Amino acid sequence: MKILFVEDDESYKKTVADYLRKAGYEVYATDDVNEAKGLFECIKPDIIITDVVLKTTQSGYALCKWIRERDKDIPVIVATSRDSKLARFTAKSSGATDFITKPYSPEFLLRKIKKIEKNE
Repeated sequence: MKILFVEDDESYKKTVADYLRKAGYEVYATDDVNEAKGLFECIKPDIIITDVVLKTTQSGYALCKWIRERDKDIPVIVATSRDSKLARFTAKSSGATDFITKPYSPEFLLRKIKKIEKNE
């Protein structure tokens, strides 16, 4: 299974990506929305995990909306440090399949991925 992981915290990105690779996933990690779009088109990931706040001018929400214009079914997990009803609503409104609050452990994310895999 191919995972596109969009995260701008380099240390966190490396830790989570390495953990998911050890769990048997093919992980493509980036911190740039435009690069994520290119990877999406090129690798055709099975699942996408994106942070909301990124260093680029576009947010994870914008990326999620862009993905939904191209693929209505691919699972997208949106991660944010804001755990509020508004953040959850915005994630769902942008097309997210699921929502997680940062910081999260790689183990927690893996459980979310496994749950999504079982429901496909």
